[in-house]
Amino acid sequence: MAGEHHQAIIADALDQVLVRGRVDWLQLVEVEDAIIQAARQHGVELWHRDPEVSLLRHDQWFGERLELTLTLLGRAFDQGLLEAGDVTPGFEVWAGAPADWIERIESGWRKLETQLSMGDVAWLNLTERGREATNQHTRR
Repeated sequence: MAGEHHQAIIADALDQVLVRGRVDWLQLVEVEDAIIQAARQHGVELWHRDPEVSLLRHDQWFGERLELTLTLLGRAFDQGLLEAGDVTPGFEVWAGAPADWIERIESGWRKLETQLSMGDVAWLNLTERGREATNQHTRR
């Protein structure tokens, strides 16, 4: 995939993620879904519609979805828009730096025996800066 498409997909998916994050905590699978939807809008397919194929752990698009999702998250973490953690009775931010969160997410995702599903690997929380960014975005 060309770098230009890559950046456009990430930007569009990040907008979707921030809007979704205004409502509730986000699951990693929702970020992956935003990547898939944004790619589709740019004429790039990253998911197979055949249910038997889509259950495979490493389908032909796995690496690309992983790379795009981690790039999006890295950007969002570095800009202070999202934070990674676990849902307990509330949201508990993971210890460490954003780079540690990316490493933990990538490691956990690669260890899965199936595609991502609800509650897998990490939860994400929109920060105050993230909320401000979505407020500015929705006012445009």
